[in-house]
Amino acid sequence: MTDKPMDTRTGGLTAATYEAIRYEQTDGVATVTLSRPEVHNAMNQAMRRELLEVFTHLRTDDGVRAVVVHERLRKLQWTQPS
Repeated sequence: MTDKPMDTRTGGLTAATYEAIRYEQTDGVATVTLSRPEVHNAMNQAMRRELLEVFTHLRTDDGVRAVVVHERLRKLQWTQPS
């Protein structure tokens, strides 16, 4: 887990990169990205712990009006058929 920058106006979390997720907050929208594409974003203990931390924070953050959860995908290799 890295240091999490705090928004000094609201005291809220604005962006953080964890081991298994990424969190960003912009204009009242919190975005949580599942970031384990090498295992198709399968849940592990680190991801559970990090999601619990982020959602616990979001329960009391009045600056967040919406939460978007999505996943980071592996890049697909495309080859042109011959």
